Amino acid sequence: MDDYLSDLIFSLNSEQVYFFKSLVRTYNIKTALDLTRGNSDLAVLMAKWGVDVTVLGSSSYSVRRLEEGKKNGLKINVIKGDMRDIYKIYNKRSHLTICLKNSLSRLLSPKDILGTLAQVYLNLEPGGIIVLHTLNYEYLAGQGDLPVFIAEEYDRDLVVRLFFDISTDGKYANLIFKRCLEEETVCEITIPVFPLSRKKINLWLAELGFKRIENYYWLGQKNNDANFQLITTACRP
Repeated sequence: MDDYLSDLIFSLNSEQVYFFKSLVRTYNIKTALDLTRGNSDLAVLMAKWGVDVTVLGSSSYSVRRLEEGKKNGLKINVIKGDMRDIYKIYNKRSHLTICLKNSLSRLLSPKDILGTLAQVYLNLEPGGIIVLHTLNYEYLAGQGDLPVFIAEEYDRDLVVRLFFDISTDGKYANLIFKRCLEEETVCEITIPVFPLSRKKINLWLAELGFKRIENYYWLGQKNNDANFQLITTACRP
């Protein structure tokens, strides 16, 4: 259920799709590794664009959705496993690695996050690109009373609302998904996350040897509406 709700809140819009399509064409991306939790809708699109895509399916939900795409003739390789074990289970290099829908922050420890990024570096071709999507935790933590409302999307006759909460020392944080009928909460799911700051992301990427590190707000949003989502790109030289 939590992957389904993340898919709903962090779904791709047309401008974001255009960004990735341009990335594939500009850098002549032939192979891609998708570490995103959920239905990997971008992986399906990239396969349609002619990219040889490998998806790390960490749940039966994501694997089932991707197997449906393979039945429709798309070139998608699905491997079951944990992104912390990339180097063991993915035995080739890619031109592009994507980790969207705040998936990296769900590893919960600096050791696991840094170790995963190190493995991504080793599995990228020289000149390869990593694209990370996280929440802008520094921005969210400064928004006043907690929990902070982030976004909402409709799910049939219900509405799904996402909130962010963080401990006073900044070490622990949660995403809270609430499925509501009008203003009444009918279901609530809490997901622990590691509040990975933009400064920390950039520092770790640089320490691992990545170059051309860039941060910006997620595409397709306007003004402060985008401030809660962060995109980071970097290249392996």
